[in-house]
Amino acid sequence: MAEKTPHTLSSSSYLQPGSVPVFVMGTVHMKNIQTHSHDFYEFVFVERGYAIHNTPCGISVLLPGDAILIPPGETHAYFNVHAQKIYNCLFNSSVLSGFEEYLPCPAEKFLSMFYRKIHIGMDGRQEIYQLLSNMKDESQMHQPAWGIKVKAEFLELLVLAYRCHLQQKEATAGQDAAEECSSEPASSSSGGTGGPLPAGCSAESYDPCGIPEVCQAEDDPCQPGRPGGEDRAGPSGRSGEPVPSARSGEPLAYGYMSTSTVMTAIEFMQREYPNSINMQRVAAVCGVTPDYLAKLFRKACGITPSDFLASLRISAAMDLLLNTKTAVSDIAMQVGYEDAAYFSRIFKKTVGISPMSYRTGITDLGTK
Repeated sequence: MAEKTPHTLSSSSYLQPGSVPVFVMGTVHMKNIQTHSHDFYEFVFVERGYAIHNTPCGISVLLPGDAILIPPGETHAYFNVHAQKIYNCLFNSSVLSGFEEYLPCPAEKFLSMFYRKIHIGMDGRQEIYQLLSNMKDESQMHQPAWGIKVKAEFLELLVLAYRCHLQQKEATAGQDAAEECSSEPASSSSGGTGGPLPAGCSAESYDPCGIPEVCQAEDDPCQPGRPGGEDRAGPSGRSGEPVPSARSGEPLAYGYMSTSTVMTAIEFMQREYPNSINMQRVAAVCGVTPDYLAKLFRKACGITPSDFLASLRISAAMDLLLNTKTAVSDIAMQVGYEDAAYFSRIFKKTVGISPMSYRTGITDLGTK
């Protein structure tokens, strides 16, 4: 089968000559986005929902609060999309002209720091959302001196992302992130939390080309053995407990306890997904009931904790299928599934093809 040539988006469709080279738009993804590239930078910030993001570096799940920069010429695609609302900030590097002396390193190297996914905590994401929303409004209304306003807020956006990047590097790998300005950007990073959560950021390991995180689940796929054994959280919360809420279309704001509970669940599942765990155990670690955890988790991430656990397992399997020669049955065991046939069925429902088909070269998943 002949490979399709990825579609290339042109800056001329978005960035107007003689104007500030920044364009912001909000996009809701309800279906797969085919493999494409563009001749401009694209900063992506996820407000809600999730999707699997496919790039030459690998596959990762983009959840609420995630941000990533796609450089010019890099192909990427979104698949297994779940009602994902994102903000796209399109720009050319010329927007940094005149500010090079204030950057911690050359412009291209500075921007390359954001090629790996970063996760921004509740406080930080409110600020990023506001900046992107303001830039979008200014670009549409063209108030006096709107170009100056957009450029100023874009620079503020980069500063916020850079500071979060530095905090995240320190929290996850214990490295001095400033070293990235004196050497080529690393192709991988080590895992582990490495310390307390920094303000506005989540202590997760973000490897630009390492084991990613992925997708949704069906038929209780987080059960490590066989179908029917998982106690999935129901739709109702713990009696008498307040549940976070938000107006439609606006970013969610949570109290400390809600945010802390969800982050505890995420970090526990990221650490323990290869083992036999279920939602009762996850909820027990968080100190809440499974039903209440499910309600908090869905409000924060747009998916259930069961789906998130399955996403970790399937994503790790995808990485092993592409980068090792390990048998499918052994991979199933390594990612938490004791029944290889059940793993294969869940893999196909999640990704769209069987594990063996995925391994043998069906990699342009964005067209599925």
